[in-house]
Order: sequence, then C-alpha cells, then structure tokens
Amino acid sequence: MTINMATPKDWDDVTRASAKSTVIENDMVNIVIQVNGKKRSIISVKKNLDENILMQKIKQDKLIDKYTENKEIIKTIYVKDKIINVIIR
Repeated sequence: MTINMATPKDWDDVTRASAKSTVIENDMVNIVIQVNGKKRSIISVKKNLDENILMQKIKQDKLIDKYTENKEIIKTIYVKDKIINVIIR
C-alpha cells in the first residue's frame, strides 16, 4: 500500500491559489455617520467618495435630517472610507 503525501511546496501552491480566488475587490464601503459624536446612521457609498458629495447624501438621509434640521453645521470631521462626524449647534 502506497500513501501519496503532498510536500510543503505543493501546499503553498494550493493555499496561494485559494487565497487569490477568495480575494474580491469591493468598490462600496459602509461609512458611520455621527452627529456630535453619537452614532446616528450607517450609509453605503462608493470608495474614495469626496466629502462634499458625502455631505449631500447625508443631508438627503431622513434619519440624519431630524438631528440637523434648523441647526447650524459648524464642522465636519471625515476619515476617508470610515466615518464622518457632523458637529452642529
């Protein structure tokens, strides 16, 4: 009876091939929206979206609108593709 064992080199080829096939580039990211440091919503947008375009989308969001309605936006803090914090007064 002969047992055919794979060598470590063979395993490297298998793991590289399976790793390459499982890596999928996603062009969408979830951005957490905070108002005065409190999480209010999560929005899904394209990667590397400009802050001004993102702010337009946030202003259209009805969940955020109730917090920013009739209030002055003092400042926005944007960490690209991660989080945006809208400071209001």
